[in-house]
Amino acid sequence: MNLITSSVTQGLVRADLFMKLSDVSIGVYYKAKAKGDKAAMQQAAGYAADSMGSAVKSSKDAQKALKEAEKKAKEQAKAEQEETLEERCKKAAEDKKDQQEAVRERSRVDTVEVSEEGKVYIDSKDRAKSVEDAEKESESHKIIKDTAVQTYTSEGKINSLAADHKVSVTV
Repeated sequence: MNLITSSVTQGLVRADLFMKLSDVSIGVYYKAKAKGDKAAMQQAAGYAADSMGSAVKSSKDAQKALKEAEKKAKEQAKAEQEETLEERCKKAAEDKKDQQEAVRERSRVDTVEVSEEGKVYIDSKDRAKSVEDAEKESESHKIIKDTAVQTYTSEGKINSLAADHKVSVTV
């Protein structure tokens, strides 16, 4: 906010004009003194004194107006600062909410429950014996084997798990 308001400007201009008027009155005083005209000297001194008093009053008015302008400027700056802080807090809250939502999206996991037969198959130490050759292993055995050791999300495969039958199911 600009501190030079109309009240401040008016006070300063009036003070300047009254000082110039007093200078003129003092000039008249010295001319009257040179002529020896005491009545003109007293009248000029009175005008000069009145003009100086008015200049002082106008200067004080300008100072008062300047203090009020400073007070308003501080209040406005404080309000703007509070508004900016509030906007930053809202933005931070929105960013945090967006981050939490992104974490929730990433943490959604599709899981598979393995049947008892699948658990037995996975746990068996001699499962290679149950299938004569790894290349001839049936598709269902490959699916059970791959499913039991992988975790999938909506974005794709993210985590390989140890082959144990303690699979947790989340909904």
